[in-house]
Amino acid sequence: MTRLWTILVVLALAGCAARPPERDRDDLACPRGVAGTYALVFTTRAPTSDDAKSFKDLSQQGELGFGHVALGLTEVNLALATHYTYSVAPALADGVCAYPSAVAYRLSFADRVVHVAHEFAGEPCLRAAVLEHEMRHVALDDRIFAAEIPRLNAGLAARLDAGRGIWGRDAAEADAALRRRLQEAGAAMVAELGAIRRVEHRQQIDTPEEQQRIRQVCGGRLLQLDTVAAR
Repeated sequence: MTRLWTILVVLALAGCAARPPERDRDDLACPRGVAGTYALVFTTRAPTSDDAKSFKDLSQQGELGFGHVALGLTEVNLALATHYTYSVAPALADGVCAYPSAVAYRLSFADRVVHVAHEFAGEPCLRAAVLEHEMRHVALDDRIFAAEIPRLNAGLAARLDAGRGIWGRDAAEADAALRRRLQEAGAAMVAELGAIRRVEHRQQIDTPEEQQRIRQVCGGRLLQLDTVAAR
């Protein structure tokens, strides 16, 4: 049997959770089976550009680049598609057990957009400086994904507890429980990526030193702009 679904994932921190009671039930009702095959494939793409948004628009999206004003923004959203096949076998008691035979996660950019505030349209030097800053975020993301996707892939079988069966009163219920388990695991991987991104971008790019540098580029022109200095 096969299933496919796609979800849009907002990068966020994952919390820790206790072992849910259904895991114990699954272990009691479903003997361990043969481990399936598991894969996480990431498809990257070059960012697009958008200079249409204002300081106010970008600042409302949550990334502040100069005091309380966002001069630019690198927007990243991920789409996670999951395809899986599974078999169904009788449980040790009532019900059935679903065993995934193959799981393929496909991660890609739903959105990857570099924004520079439209107030810089007539300020070529400042626009270039802000764009250079944002492209550093893009390059760092490329390095993060290149390093983290292989790590996540290597741990995928352990994350999904390879060979474990998922119990249900019937095949439909077992499939639904398996789907939830795979969806939770996929969302947790994306949450890990999000946590890593936030730390690395803050430590490597969005530093106090970078704020000071932006103040000084183009002969300190940024501080001369009323739309910035007034905020």
